[in-house]
Amino acid sequence: DPNRDVLAQLPVHHLGSVIVNLDWALAETGITMAALQLETETAVRGNLTPSCTFIMYILERMIHGCLHLLGVTHDTDIDYNKVVEIQRYVLNAVVNG
Repeated sequence: DPNRDVLAQLPVHHLGSVIVNLDWALAETGITMAALQLETETAVRGNLTPSCTFIMYILERMIHGCLHLLGVTHDTDIDYNKVVEIQRYVLNAVVNG
């Protein structure tokens, strides 16, 4: 695959870490452990959909953190709306390929 060859040649830089508190995420989404187990089983089968509330939330938080590592900020409402738009775009690409 030519894309892999190009990626393999890029220098690797550690930009930082993204940490998501899973207990906090569970509380934010209000999901039960039984529902989380069902979501996980669904996602493992390759059926990741927006109805996978917890997994989608975690992905969104990870994307948001990565954007910050890349230098994206949101000091104003306009900037925040741009960040949310980028997050949605990336999340859609992750989920739908």
